[in-house]
Amino acid sequence: MVSGGIQPRRIAGWEFFNNNPDTCSVVRPGGLEALGEGDRRVAESFIQALKGCRRVLDVGCGSGFPGLYVAPSVGELVGVDAAPNMVSQARKNCELLGVQNASFQVGGAEGLRFSDGEFDGAMLCGLLESMDWGEVERMMRDVYRVVSAGGRVAALDQDWDDVLGRKGPEEASVHLEKEGIVLRFVRRSASPHLERDLRYLIRRDSPIGRKVVEELKEGKEAPATIRADELSPDSVLDAWYTESAQFDRETFRNLFMSTGFRSVGLDVMSVWGQRALFLLALR
Repeated sequence: MVSGGIQPRRIAGWEFFNNNPDTCSVVRPGGLEALGEGDRRVAESFIQALKGCRRVLDVGCGSGFPGLYVAPSVGELVGVDAAPNMVSQARKNCELLGVQNASFQVGGAEGLRFSDGEFDGAMLCGLLESMDWGEVERMMRDVYRVVSAGGRVAALDQDWDDVLGRKGPEEASVHLEKEGIVLRFVRRSASPHLERDLRYLIRRDSPIGRKVVEELKEGKEAPATIRADELSPDSVLDAWYTESAQFDRETFRNLFMSTGFRSVGLDVMSVWGQRALFLLALR
């Protein structure tokens, strides 16, 4: 979308998380019991799916959740994430929890730099829904390659049918974030399953900025009445967007089957106030 001469730049999902490393910060001392109900259910699902594996690859490990909770149930856990700031946070969380058999490294944006069949387990928690369809397909081929025959892979992503039912095809909101005032427009598509998340960083001292502050009042988030075509270059400091693949039950299952995984099982979980899809398959 070009608005008033403003050309938003496209960024990868990992770039957003690199700039917002606290987005997935749920790790805290105290083991599983210290987690919120939804986080605990997710961690327990991955533990049950992968326990006993010799070596597990946590693809898109983020800040270490839920991989750090899975690690005590497996021989070794290796986390990889394209966002350096998330990897730094994962390493700090590893020390915080005292986990001895986990390591974390930056990588994945250009492919997984591991040998064929190096792992007998892999986990992907919320990763695929942050990538575009081309990235998803490349990543799935790589995950298949690095997992040995008979190995297990577990994955969780949001249920797109549920998201569309709850939120609808379009959403506009204003947020007060650390970088300033952000005007956000989200468009969701059922065919293809796709989410486009467009954000404008607004100047506080511009007419639009003052209007946004008034809409926010004392809060940090509110529905937006401002349209993208009201924006002008002198009111916008930056603009960017992501496009990400999304999955319903059928597309999630078919993605793994078409990659070559077998014995694909799929459960629907109710966590974090929404439905999520949890998948377990064999290589």
